[in-house]
Amino acid sequence: MADALLTDDYFSSDLAWLDLKNPKFDIIFAPYETYSDDLLGVKGSYGAAVLIRNETESRKLEMFQQYVAQIQDALPLGPEDRPSKQGLETPWR
Repeated sequence: MADALLTDDYFSSDLAWLDLKNPKFDIIFAPYETYSDDLLGVKGSYGAAVLIRNETESRKLEMFQQYVAQIQDALPLGPEDRPSKQGLETPWR
């Protein structure tokens, strides 16, 4: 998905990131400040990160996955404004 950096179109790379299942490494190159310059339409800044999964801590975190829908239902927001819909998987990194 490196072409996203050249085209400034991150939709397909965002979808590919969501499809990752428990990656050991996650390397990210992307806009950090995503607001657009109204004159030139450029991004504010870009960043990079290398994430390495801590398997022991990730297993502990998996316990909370079952509660995501209930936590979101408890937010003081209408259903249309909640971060995701019940039944859909939320990626944990």
